[in-house]
Amino acid sequence: MITFDPANKRIYKFLFASSIGTFLEFFDLALYSFCAVLIAKYFFPPDADSSIAEILTWLIFAVSYVVRPFGAVWFGNIADRHSSKRAMVLSMSMMAFATCGIGLLPTYEQIGLLAPVLLLILRITQSVAVSPEYNILSVFVKNNNWCAAHYGLVSSISASITGLGMLSASWLMSKILGNASLLDIPQYAWRLPFVIAGLLVGTIGIYLRWNIDDTLTADQPKTVPIRAVLQKQFKDLLQAIIIAGYIGVITYVLFSFLVYQLQHVRHMNPGDALAILGFGSLILPTFSLLAGYCSDYVPRNILMLAAACVIVASGFSLFSNLSIVSEHAILIQASFMLAGLGFFAGGFPGYLAELFAHEYRYTGSFVAYNIGMSWIGGISPLLFIGLAKIHAILPVWLIASYSLLVIALLVQPLLSFKNVQTDIV
Repeated sequence: MITFDPANKRIYKFLFASSIGTFLEFFDLALYSFCAVLIAKYFFPPDADSSIAEILTWLIFAVSYVVRPFGAVWFGNIADRHSSKRAMVLSMSMMAFATCGIGLLPTYEQIGLLAPVLLLILRITQSVAVSPEYNILSVFVKNNNWCAAHYGLVSSISASITGLGMLSASWLMSKILGNASLLDIPQYAWRLPFVIAGLLVGTIGIYLRWNIDDTLTADQPKTVPIRAVLQKQFKDLLQAIIIAGYIGVITYVLFSFLVYQLQHVRHMNPGDALAILGFGSLILPTFSLLAGYCSDYVPRNILMLAAACVIVASGFSLFSNLSIVSEHAILIQASFMLAGLGFFAGGFPGYLAELFAHEYRYTGSFVAYNIGMSWIGGISPLLFIGLAKIHAILPVWLIASYSLLVIALLVQPLLSFKNVQTDIV
């Protein structure tokens, strides 16, 4: 059991130093999602059609995510071959710069086309920088054999922090908005969270990471890590990509697409839409930690399988009836979906780290997670909004189909009686 004594000081320092990066990643992601309408207004021509500007704003989001897996290869190589500490400090520095930069970026009226170009550059920088954040805690703890008896609980901290980051952004934006329209608030009001988060969280994160103990007990790779992953565990990599993509899709469905639908289908003001999601997202970190705790006693893929079943049932009910049910019913259904996401994501970091051999575990985990989150999850807001404009039911069927695919992948080891909670050495 993890006890709070001086002997565990280095563990606590590492947990906090790694978690603050995940917090900043998802705080920034949520802020960008919530402020997409404002970004479209200020960083594109004022005479442009608002719908086109909004689509271009999400296109920048999607394009920036395309390069994210390349960041995963780069940071994975640094962590596997050199030092996880070096990767963590560099990642936090780039994140802080990009987040703060968006808050300080001049508008289209001030610098013309350079505004959306610089916005794209900052989003690309952010996407590359965050590529190691979600997995670095679970891989580091696994490689150093820390907290072996409670590895599932410790590894789930990353998933719980994602919920706290999004919850903080939801709460902050709902307070800034109040009952006002999103387009009516002054520029400084939505820019300030980007600047403060970049400067304050970034500075604290860099300091903490610079002073961590990054003792490494795993063997150093004898070949380029990404080459070893592709040669030895290509099938596992593909499965991990699909499952990571599922987390990305469901996350963006709840924190981007649902907010969009509540405003366009239910005609709710943005503050009320964010408040519903903010209240429901209290569940996400709680269920992530609960799943991590349970995964120390129950195989992780069984827990993730149960969570996927909850997600598909609650998601189908929520989005297919969004225009007719009460706000109270929306809150309940969204809460069930968030609970399912939290439970699924809580078991995933440990599941992913244990899937790859220790000499290239950083690279395997980083690449699988980031391809899934970026090339699958990253395009989902744009895809769902586009499908909804064609027919409201299309996003619902896409969510259900993806859920069934993931369920099939998680069921397969159970049917073949495989031990799915193995540690490849």
